[in-house]
Amino acid sequence: RGVVMNDKLAEFQQLVTEHDVYYTMSDDHKIWQKGHDQYQAIMKIFNGLSEELQQEATQIWERDNHG
Repeated sequence: RGVVMNDKLAEFQQLVTEHDVYYTMSDDHKIWQKGHDQYQAIMKIFNGLSEELQQEATQIWERDNHG
């Protein structure tokens, strides 16, 4: 199970790295929708992590210019 969770954390990190945090400011609905969908995917993974891995995920989020 630990390996699966680590894979999820790696997937979380990849999505966070690719995520455009400024999507909410876009006038282009396609850009907004893409950003919204990415954020939903990030949160789905985050909510599926253990509490310990959520702490790591929060550090990843903050480190990658989202904090």
